[in-house]
Amino acid sequence: MNPKILLVYYSRSGNTRVLAEALIQKLGCEWVELRPKTNYPTGAWGFLKALLHSMTGRLPEIEVIGKRPESYELVIVGGPIWGGRVATPVRSFLRGHQKNLKRVAFFATQGGTRAGERAMERMQSDAGIPPRASLVIPERDLRGHSLKNSIHGFLARLNPILNEIQGPLRPGLKIQTSGARAGDQLEHESARFLSASGSGRAQNPK
Repeated sequence: MNPKILLVYYSRSGNTRVLAEALIQKLGCEWVELRPKTNYPTGAWGFLKALLHSMTGRLPEIEVIGKRPESYELVIVGGPIWGGRVATPVRSFLRGHQKNLKRVAFFATQGGTRAGERAMERMQSDAGIPPRASLVIPERDLRGHSLKNSIHGFLARLNPILNEIQGPLRPGLKIQTSGARAGDQLEHESARFLSASGSGRAQNPK
């Protein structure tokens, strides 16, 4: 377990949980799932309620997470995109801990393909600091090679900060910090690591 990295996520339907679990497995980090005091059930009614709250900026209270974000060198935050914005429980977390976040990275899942960039900009506004890396995946790509390749790219973009905080991804994944071939070495080692880990769903952290 990497004690310097915390992954925080919210998932209403379970799609974002697939991505979060895969990242938790690759990073070997601590994690917490956000639980809003306002219920957003699965199904059509829950979707409409979530969309309405997102569009009107109605942010719910969230239960105490049992973690101190300020004690982590990197906090990775993610959730689904609702109406062009990240889910309201995620926005509540970011705004509530805005002064406590040292470094952040973002991830999100979306039903469409056009809202991701704008949602990331709004997450940055809520967090108060820019992300070191961001990842948006359409729901249709949450399985197989598409998921594996997306995570591979996300980890590569996080490589500088992972080196900075000296938090290796997992035993066996070597990250070089100097030399002309450092980027090539990361590409080679990450590809070998991800291939060996498989592309299926990560073990449920529950």
